[in-house]
Amino acid sequence: YNISGTLFHDTDGLTDSSVDGTGIGTVSATQMYANLVQGGSVVQSITLPAGGTYTFTGLSAGSYTVVIATSATATTPSVPAGWVNVGEAFGSNNGAGTGNEGGTPNGSIAVTVGSADVTGVNFGIEQPPVAGTATSVTQSNPGGTTSVRVDNLLTSGSAPIFSASDPDGTVSSITITVFPTNATSITINGITYTSGMFPGGGVNVPTNGSGVPTQIISVDPVDGNVSVDISYTTTDAAGIVSNTGTATVPFGASCNPNQGS
Repeated sequence: YNISGTLFHDTDGLTDSSVDGTGIGTVSATQMYANLVQGGSVVQSITLPAGGTYTFTGLSAGSYTVVIATSATATTPSVPAGWVNVGEAFGSNNGAGTGNEGGTPNGSIAVTVGSADVTGVNFGIEQPPVAGTATSVTQSNPGGTTSVRVDNLLTSGSAPIFSASDPDGTVSSITITVFPTNATSITINGITYTSGMFPGGGVNVPTNGSGVPTQIISVDPVDGNVSVDISYTTTDAAGIVSNTGTATVPFGASCNPNQGS
């Protein structure tokens, strides 16, 4: 009997209830392998071609595990740095799978061979988004309860303090995850939040393709020489959340404000 399937570059993961996309065999210059594991040992290994397809042949009935890995001898799954597993499924015709194989995608699927070939044992991987970390030029602390606009602030190198990217997709929003440090309030798109009323799930802010907010964000810093840290993430089309980025705004009592452009 045979077991066959495909490794897909699946940029939308299981959000469409399918493991599909573009077949892939080399990931970030790293050759990928489909390994058939039984009894803790690799019994067959296939160097994945450009289209990502594999077929294990001549199998007896029994229980196996198909593992996608960066080594032909690996009994546990792995992907290159900067990539994540986003789906595993049993499909048909060696194409799009339907539904998750079960649990969190991890690059392995348990397969039982009975009296027929098993096809469409598919895997999906993708590159997660990245949120930036930057510090703006120093602003004058206005004191009292006056807010300062921060979404358009620039670093000393004229880069925006908010930024995000997706290596295999497009950023459309960020999520400010927690109430900023050293602030009495933050106002996002006209809605003002204090620490006691900041949403537990954070606040989603639409952005341009570079992760720069398209809604106005202002903060009221506590008085004195302080830095306001605004933590945020971005989520890609596969539902994968990025690292936590930080936009830091230092405030000083005697510095001229620079609101960016």
